[in-house]
Amino acid sequence: MMKNFLQENDETPWDAMKFMTGEINYGGRVTDDIDRKLLMNILSIYQTEELLTMDDYIFSKSGQYFVPKHQNVKEI
Repeated sequence: MMKNFLQENDETPWDAMKFMTGEINYGGRVTDDIDRKLLMNILSIYQTEELLTMDDYIFSKSGQYFVPKHQNVKEI
């Protein structure tokens, strides 16, 4: 579903992608409003344009979790 969504758009629709992931795919399983807000905040870290534009984007302050520097899956 996500692959099709991304292929149909010329630019990455970040807000729509976060909504689809957080509210539709997982949000239906989250019953508490505070938990839903937490889920959306976590997604704002993992689904952001900086993933593609920054050379050294990290997901945590420790630096342990980061975006690998590969151009495609075959390089991994």
